[in-house]
Amino acid sequence: MQNQTGKTPNKANTAAVLRGVVAVYLIVLGYKIITNQDTTMAHTTACLLGGAMIFAALLFVGYTVFRLLADKKAANNDDSQGESL
Repeated sequence: MQNQTGKTPNKANTAAVLRGVVAVYLIVLGYKIITNQDTTMAHTTACLLGGAMIFAALLFVGYTVFRLLADKKAANNDDSQGESL
C-alpha cells in the first residue's frame, strides 16, 4: 500500500538498514585505522583519522534514526489523513 507521497512504508525501513550498514562499515574502517592494521601512518595521525571516522559514523547513525522516525511519522500522518477523507 502506498501513501500519498508515493512511498511505501517499507522503503523507510530499507533506507535505514542500508544507512546502518554504511555506518557499521565506517566504524570498522575507523577501528582498523586506529589499530594500524592496514596503514603505515603515525599512531597519532591514525588515532585522529580513525576517531574522526567513528565520530562521523555515530553522527550518521543519529541521522538514520532521525530520518526513520520522521519517515514513519509522515507515513502515519498520510495514512490518518487518507482515512479521514
